[in-house]
Amino acid sequence: MSTTITDVDGLQAMEDDLTEDYVLGNNIDASATSTWNSGAGFAPVGSGINTYSYPRPESDDFGYAGQSGSWTIYPSDGVYYDKVDEETSDDDTTYIQATANGDYVLLAHDATALNIPDDATDISVRIFARVRNVGAGTSYIQGMVNINGTEYLIGSNTAVSSQSYALKSWNMADYPPMGAGQGWTIDQVFSLAVAGVGVKVSDASPNIRITQLYIQVEHDLIFTGTFDGKEYTISDLYINRPTEDNVGLFGYTDGATIQDVTLADFDITGEDYTAALVGEVDDTAISGVAVTGADITGDDSIGGCIGYAYDSTITSSSTTGDVKAGTTSYYVGGFVGVLYENTITSCYSTVTVNGGTTAYAVGGFVGWERENTLTSCYATGNVTGDWELGGFVGGVYSASTYTKCHATGNVTSTGTSGDYIGGFGGGYPSIADTTFSKCYATGDVSTSNGTWAVGGFVGEMDETWTATDCYAMGDVTAASATAVGGFIGYCDDGTVTNCYSIGAVSGNADVGGFCGDQDDSTITACYWDTDTSGTETSDGGTGYATATMLLFATFSAWNISNASAQRNDGYPFLSWEIDESATVWQIFGEGIYPSSWSFPDLLDNKGRPPKNARIRAYRTDVHSEPYLIEEQYTDHNGTASFTKLPIGQNIVFHAVWGGKTGTGNEEWFFLRVNELEDGGTGAGTVAGALDNLGVHAAAIMWELILGD
Repeated sequence: MSTTITDVDGLQAMEDDLTEDYVLGNNIDASATSTWNSGAGFAPVGSGINTYSYPRPESDDFGYAGQSGSWTIYPSDGVYYDKVDEETSDDDTTYIQATANGDYVLLAHDATALNIPDDATDISVRIFARVRNVGAGTSYIQGMVNINGTEYLIGSNTAVSSQSYALKSWNMADYPPMGAGQGWTIDQVFSLAVAGVGVKVSDASPNIRITQLYIQVEHDLIFTGTFDGKEYTISDLYINRPTEDNVGLFGYTDGATIQDVTLADFDITGEDYTAALVGEVDDTAISGVAVTGADITGDDSIGGCIGYAYDSTITSSSTTGDVKAGTTSYYVGGFVGVLYENTITSCYSTVTVNGGTTAYAVGGFVGWERENTLTSCYATGNVTGDWELGGFVGGVYSASTYTKCHATGNVTSTGTSGDYIGGFGGGYPSIADTTFSKCYATGDVSTSNGTWAVGGFVGEMDETWTATDCYAMGDVTAASATAVGGFIGYCDDGTVTNCYSIGAVSGNADVGGFCGDQDDSTITACYWDTDTSGTETSDGGTGYATATMLLFATFSAWNISNASAQRNDGYPFLSWEIDESATVWQIFGEGIYPSSWSFPDLLDNKGRPPKNARIRAYRTDVHSEPYLIEEQYTDHNGTASFTKLPIGQNIVFHAVWGGKTGTGNEEWFFLRVNELEDGGTGAGTVAGALDNLGVHAAAIMWELILGD
């Protein structure tokens, strides 16, 4: 059986049973939570680790006042020192006085009031004593417990110096009735409290005041059930807990299942492990979750959907909105803050990620990650922060696989460090066995203060990493940095195959069109555009002019085929972007016409086919200024052979013979999508020729030089 939730009170009531199966029965307006809990809003379901402290005296100014239950003197007929009130030199303080060697106090708690949920796990117990030595020299105290009628001293003597306060504690994890390293059961905690806990004072002439004595019980509070949203929406949930961890609709989940729910317009503020859906997940299955319009603020491990994810499977989920980090934050991502040993498939983030001027490990999808598998995921939001920044992932640590993932947002470092910046991944030194396959980044990358490793795809990658069939198109601006590249800034012990970049690149030193600097790396069949990048040099790869970068023949060593429609301004694109064809890559318009092609009606003024006529083919629909694709000369039959004519493009041919131009010595042709159309003869002017082709002259922004 499952419990159906129909209102926001039902959402909050999930806290009462963290193992139950829940389903939504309708859409839920959670806006009322803005006034809950004195402005703190909704209490996350399963808030991670809860700590309960039970002190004596309850009214002590040192804190922990107001806890339920009460302490009593134990044993009632034994040797003890009662609680007394006395005016002291420092303040009015309630304390227990110990003035003789061997004095001790042993107190018992009303165990019925101990606040430990029935489903609490990983319980730990500590004994705390807040003391002051008001005498000269050093006195010593030691923990003391009563277990099954026997009093035990626990831990070693700890010193309390003259005229000072001290907080002493003893961990009960390794003391009877538990074995070494074992946790506690609820019944054992209750028994210990009833039997009594305390301290013993040892010194020749002690003068110890015990101003507070308490046990502290800590346990995990985790959601382990299921939550099925049934494709309903929860809207306007409000949480304002800036000093608390594990903040979200769920605080901490382990072994849970969450699916098919939309979280709209959530306003969430926490400290660490903060997100709209769940602050921290472990071994959890999440699918079909959409976070829309979320406003998330936190410090560390902050994400639009999840704060920290470990050993979980997350599919078909998304986030939109804004994620903002605190002033000294790290691990901030549009979808998830930290990923460790997860499988993520078909998820995306359009979140704007603002890490401020000091945050590091900030990414459009994930802030920091290690040992994950990510497939068919993307991020489109802009990313700002200090260092380790990426359009998709900020800090890349080790042994992860990225397949068919992409990032389109701009990446900007606004901090004082500004190193390790990339359009897809920021990267970092000592990164082992990470693989990028069929991924791309298109956003611009810039850092105002960075000094090292900035790239259009990734800033720096080290130690046996690979990138295959990837590309970067954004500009890279890093005026003060060394190791700046259109694809990668610094590459150490890497293998890069079948990749390209086209963005403008600028930096201080070791600036490369494709790679800024590399050591012990293999870069094979990789290219950059020398025109658009503004540089003819690179530490790896081959540079070509734009015209060559748009040719099929340039990439013939790749697994590439012709495309039926234009993408990427004519540069190659990955087949999975449109139709999952048998080839990895496609490029528009770079097919090859028959090797021998005769221009119809190409006759001189005497009606003869001109030989040695120069024919130039121009492409007109990719850039603001067209460029020459190919130049050939006719044979004695008036036939010219072309091998680089792009399919589906607008191509203008200009034929000139006889060494001069004029009505009888030149002709214009227009080719589109494999159909040759006779454009007629021109009048020796660009406008006249274009008009004859039926093409509006103003729409083609180029100047054709007529004649030789």
